[in-house]
Amino acid sequence: MFKKISAVVMSAALLFTGVSAANAAAPVAEFASYYDSASLSAPVAGTVTHIVGTDLDQVTGAKYVGVSPAFGAVTATVSEQTSTSLSVSVPTIVGQGTSELFLTTSAGDVLVGYFQHVGATKIASSISLRSQVPMAATARVGDAARDLSSYAMVNVTNMAAGTFPVTFTTNNSAICAVVAKTLTFTGAGNCTLSAQLLESNGIAASNIVTKDIVVAAAGAAQTITAPRPNTMLTILGGSFSLNATASSGLPVTYTGSTNSVCRVIFDTVIAISLGTCIVTVTQAGNATFSAATPYVYNIPITAQGVPGPKSAPKFPSIGTKVKVKATLPINLHPTKGTTTAGANVDGLITKISVASASKSICSATVYKSKAKKVVAVFVKGLKVGKCTLSVAVSGNAMYNSQTKTFTVTVTK
Repeated sequence: MFKKISAVVMSAALLFTGVSAANAAAPVAEFASYYDSASLSAPVAGTVTHIVGTDLDQVTGAKYVGVSPAFGAVTATVSEQTSTSLSVSVPTIVGQGTSELFLTTSAGDVLVGYFQHVGATKIASSISLRSQVPMAATARVGDAARDLSSYAMVNVTNMAAGTFPVTFTTNNSAICAVVAKTLTFTGAGNCTLSAQLLESNGIAASNIVTKDIVVAAAGAAQTITAPRPNTMLTILGGSFSLNATASSGLPVTYTGSTNSVCRVIFDTVIAISLGTCIVTVTQAGNATFSAATPYVYNIPITAQGVPGPKSAPKFPSIGTKVKVKATLPINLHPTKGTTTAGANVDGLITKISVASASKSICSATVYKSKAKKVVAVFVKGLKVGKCTLSVAVSGNAMYNSQTKTFTVTVTK
């Protein structure tokens, strides 16, 4: 079988050989048709490929020059010649491969385009999955689509390296499906992704390679909350921490993508040059939670600190009920406390007191660690009623100071 694989229209540069061809028009040529054969056998006598163009009556000969694999010029016969069309015989080439077809004129050679030669057997091909493009063997319904554009690698015997049309299929589109070279997950079950180079242009179909993926039902949703860093610290040569959290309580991962501007070590960012520091926060999920939508920080690294708007501080978790003679603990995160007061989740000093009108209803006792840091406050119920607690959180460069009241009901 012989088939044209690319109809390329090109004007050849004139190559003068002794006699000036300044007044001769340069022929222009392109393939008019291509040939196919179900038997894939050598061409019968008289097989030709048709060429159309302009000034083709100047053509004095033709030749095929091997490209992949390379071989010397093979002379071809020109027939049925007019100024706008001609036919070129198709020679039998040993083996299979690609050549360039040239038309010969007194002014030089004219390239028609590329021609694929196929012998008695199809060109062999093979396919494999790229180890450097790994794909997880598990997924969840609704996970982000996976890119397949570079997942398979094709080898075609005696053909130059290039892009070949890999076909991806799945065993059950209700579980997973291929959409525009991406793999999507639509239902729970076992997904088998198959890749193959189909037969085309005289290239035999390749082997089939597969990847099995277990798709689980969608997990509980989770979100990432990412407070902005203190802009007084995002300065050249400085370092600062990122305090992103996932609503699931699972640990988040920070990944930097601008190493020339900043380096990321766990949750700490080191600013090394002026520019925008980009850090992506992810949480991959587990048996209960689906992966969270990533959060992307775009942090300007400046020559000096820039005061930013302050945020409202978080407050410690406080229960709403306590029984008479029982105690209600309020955790104050001892690792960030001082010898006189505890600290809430923002690392700010937190002081808890009982309102004057409620001192007969409840009392508040500070509990300290061995290092004399406040680790908790215990609210004790004295008698049935409503106890009002005043919780004051100090401020800093990032957070406003704020005081809130909480009501604890004392019951029998």
